[in-house]
Parts: sequence; structure tokens; C-alpha cells
Amino acid sequence: MFIRTASLFLSKFVSHLMDYFRILPRNRALFNCFPDFEDQTFSMILELTKQSIPTFLISESLTVPNHWIEENLNVKLIKRNSVRSFFYAKTSKYIFHTHGFIFSESISRKQVVIGLWHGIPLKKIGIEIGNKMPNSTFSLISSSSKAFLMERAYSKLEKKPIFINFGLPRLDLLKTMNQESKIRDGKLLWMPTYRNSIIGEIRADGFVNDLGLGMNNPELILLDKFFLDKGIYVELLLHPMSGASVPDELSAIHLSSFDRKSQSLYRFINNFDGLITDYSSIAIDFLVTKKPLYIFTPDYEIYEKSRGFFGDFEKLLGINVSKNIAGLMKELNKESYDFTRLEKALTDWHDYHQNDRAEKIWQQISEYIL
Repeated sequence: MFIRTASLFLSKFVSHLMDYFRILPRNRALFNCFPDFEDQTFSMILELTKQSIPTFLISESLTVPNHWIEENLNVKLIKRNSVRSFFYAKTSKYIFHTHGFIFSESISRKQVVIGLWHGIPLKKIGIEIGNKMPNSTFSLISSSSKAFLMERAYSKLEKKPIFINFGLPRLDLLKTMNQESKIRDGKLLWMPTYRNSIIGEIRADGFVNDLGLGMNNPELILLDKFFLDKGIYVELLLHPMSGASVPDELSAIHLSSFDRKSQSLYRFINNFDGLITDYSSIAIDFLVTKKPLYIFTPDYEIYEKSRGFFGDFEKLLGINVSKNIAGLMKELNKESYDFTRLEKALTDWHDYHQNDRAEKIWQQISEYIL
């Protein structure tokens, strides 16, 4: 606690000196994100490499992931909580973050802070759950009609960020494909959000048990049998903050071996025919693939009370919500998927549909005059 307080005091002092003596930060970018090598960061650094912008990433690990090496990314790693990380935080012109930035309250006047955030929110964030959003020069949105979500989250800040409406940079990694209206013998990816977190912000939302999926073991086994009978392969990918523990005795549901340290999540998602998720913002992102999307919320009432949403969840999302196993089975048993409703949800949530979002985002940031 003392070290944190001292570093914040020193940060403000250094920023005041820089402003007083008009010392300009260097033309480079610094990233402070979670997980360290997540796809928001990956997509933006791909663009900054093209633009020849010197780029640094604060990280626990000093080993660059394989898929970053393959792209020849122009990025150098800095150990988290090191003196060097403090130096770069105070002297870099552009600072990108997904979950906040410890020195966001004490940046100099010539620094630009970009809140990439880690998803367009459906569940309450920021001031809505008693947390103050970090000061940012820019923040990202995907639709002008849904901008109110981020506006409410940032509502208590004295200076509001400028919203950039090109969507999230990681969407550039997703492929849009035309799918048949029914999944048979297909591959579904199941990505539930966490119920009890074990890293980051420690909290419990929804129905919490050792399973961590918003249901109990007998319900999971029943769902597994349904998938097996339907000939549907399901890969379960747990949230990186989750403390879930899934049993081994399943036949159609397979715990994913996806390695976040060596693979791009959004490129991995392209391998599947459809997605099952719940309150996660991955639902909003997946809309751009135009593939079947299933919203499964077995602990809806409990989750609504413990975490809450920005409004009527189903109306806000625009996709049918299955609040129990029977509802999900009914959706998967339908002869055809409702692509008309999916297309409307896509239009509501995304104004921009080209795969050059990172380029457009950087263009608006780089043209900003302090």
C-alpha cells in the first residue's frame, strides 16, 4: 500500500514538472493490458508496427508469444511494476489500457490515454457498480445507438473521453462467413464469463459453485448428453479470470486446450461454426462473423441481482436468451436459425464493418492535437 501511494505521489510530481518545464513525452506507445498478450493489444500493435511507431508492453512475462513473433511485431517488453515501467509510463506519448491504468490520474498534458477496454459492456461496469473509470483521452465504441453504455460508465468523470466509433481492433481478426441455417455435426465454442474471479478484480457474480458455469453438475451432464445425441462437438473455453473446475466425465463437451500465451483467441474462434456464451461481451464481437450465436444464462436471476445489466438484457442484446437448459435445447433443436434477428442485432451493435478498424482508430488518435 505504501509503495502504491508513494508511486502515485511521485507520478503526479513528475507530471507537474514535465508540464511546468514543457517537457514533451516521446513519440512512442505503451500498452498496459490484461491478459498481457490479449487480442486488443495484438491488433493495435500490428497496426503500430505498420506505422513504425516504437511500442512497449508492460507484462509479467518477458517472453513474446509465438504468434506475435510470427508477425514480426515491433514491440519490446517491460517488467510490470518495475522502475523502467514507471519511466515509460511518464515519458510515452500514447498509453493504451484495457482494464485501467494506475497513473491515469496523473498524466501530463501532452500524453494521450486510450481506453481500449476489454469489451462493449452488457453487464454493469464503472460507476454503475461503484468503480471509477480511469481517465482516458479516448475510449472505443462500436455503435452510436449503443454509445450510452460507455457514456454511463464514464458519467462521473469530470472530463469525458472522446469516443471513437469504429468498433474494437480485435474484430479485425474475425472472419465473416455465411453459414447453413442449422448446425449438424458441427463445432460449437462455449465461452461463459466468470462467476468467481481468482485474479484481477476479485468478485463473485451469479450462481457460484466449484463448477463455475452458473449451473450444477447434474445439469451439465444432462447438457453433455444432449450434445452427444445431436452429434455436436462443444469446446468449453473458460474465462482467464475464472476459478471454474469442470469434471472429466463428459463426452461431447471438451475442455479447450487453447493457450492464451501462444495463440490469438479471435483467430482461434474462426475455427468454430457457432458460439454459446452468456453475459460476456464476446457475444457482441461474435455478431460480425454472422454465425449462429446462442445466449445461455442458467443463473440469470441471480446474476441480475448480484451484478446487473444496463437495461433489459434480452432487449439490449437483441438475441433470444435461453435462461435454462430446456431453452438452449429448444434453440438448438430448431430446424433453422433466426439469421434475420441476428442481422438486426449486428446492425444495432456495429456501425463499421471493414476489417481495418485498428488503422482507423490509430488514424483518429494520431490526428488528435493536444
